[in-house]
Amino acid sequence: MLQGKYLAFTEEDLSTASIITDAMFASLSTVGWYPPAEVLGSSFIEGAAVWDLDIPAAVNYCKSLGYADKDITLDVVMTVNKKLVFEDTSAFNSL
Repeated sequence: MLQGKYLAFTEEDLSTASIITDAMFASLSTVGWYPPAEVLGSSFIEGAAVWDLDIPAAVNYCKSLGYADKDITLDVVMTVNKKLVFEDTSAFNSL
């Protein structure tokens, strides 16, 4: 959060129980409800603040393992409405 960057944790990053616990704690720091999690030497908020579903990361991970596009299948449970509608947000504010 302090650097304004999205950080995706992989299995290589989550090598110890304490790191897994810190990453899970950070993933529960819902913006607007809880303060940022002060873990792993920085401040973290839940990833859904940036990506509700980080589909590109899943596809890119499969590609890094050598799979071709035709061999990658994703099963996704959407956490928002199944029918996405366009919303003009130009007049929206934080309240």
